[in-house]
Amino acid sequence: AQALGVSPYFDEIKGAPLHEESCSKEAVIRRLLTETGLRGQELCVCGDGKVEIRLGMEHDARTIGLASNEKARHGVDEVKRQRLVNAGADIIVGDFLEIETLLAFMGYKEA
Repeated sequence: AQALGVSPYFDEIKGAPLHEESCSKEAVIRRLLTETGLRGQELCVCGDGKVEIRLGMEHDARTIGLASNEKARHGVDEVKRQRLVNAGADIIVGDFLEIETLLAFMGYKEA
């Protein structure tokens, strides 16, 4: 998030705990919900796989599907896009060039 320049838009960014390679995506999401008390649209799940998108949907989170075109290094990969559509992603992007669209989706308002 820091490398992409989007970390200032989040109160907190979580992933698997360090040195816990066996920690599942579901465990991370459940732990985040339990520890923070976030509910539904207060949580945004970003990912390139159907598992995290479905988990986000199960918890009424906002879901951003990342369908990066790795060969072109920009834009959307249509195969990945369709997989994320089938998983139920709320919005799908290939990269972070449309930052204003993503910020609006997440409900971020400039101060």
